[in-house]
Amino acid sequence: MSQLTSAMIARAVHLYLSSAYTEVDIPASKRHFASLTEADSLDLWLSQKGVEKPRDRSPAMSIMYAIRLGNAWYPHMKILLAVMDPTGEPLFSIDTHDRLEVPPGSPDEAGVKELQSKNRDLARAIEQAWEAAGIPTQAGLLKRYLASRKPATPE
Repeated sequence: MSQLTSAMIARAVHLYLSSAYTEVDIPASKRHFASLTEADSLDLWLSQKGVEKPRDRSPAMSIMYAIRLGNAWYPHMKILLAVMDPTGEPLFSIDTHDRLEVPPGSPDEAGVKELQSKNRDLARAIEQAWEAAGIPTQAGLLKRYLASRKPATPE
């Protein structure tokens, strides 16, 4: 985890919270994340209530955490934080945690689709803010990989 820093987590969490709770207060159960800073230790960040260490992870990731922060309309959205093997590079992403199967024609179908759309838009906005702030994301990793695969242009 040598490349992961508390400053990265602090910036990612604070940008997330400022996007996810624009019209309502951050719930009391999540407010402690807003009070943590870049100066707080990595161990302190990762030991907070609401930080989960999921059991299922890709073989390419040695360590993975989920930080359940929710949003103004859905309490289950979270930050996923992975550390890639063998480079140790951290990678931040959003899990909307809303993959619900609703039968077509169900009275809940329109509501679920609206929730999924709002969550997808919010996740995209947060990840774009992270990119702008230099926080490593899956999209950024993919862009760097594709750029490295382009053949050199002849001079």
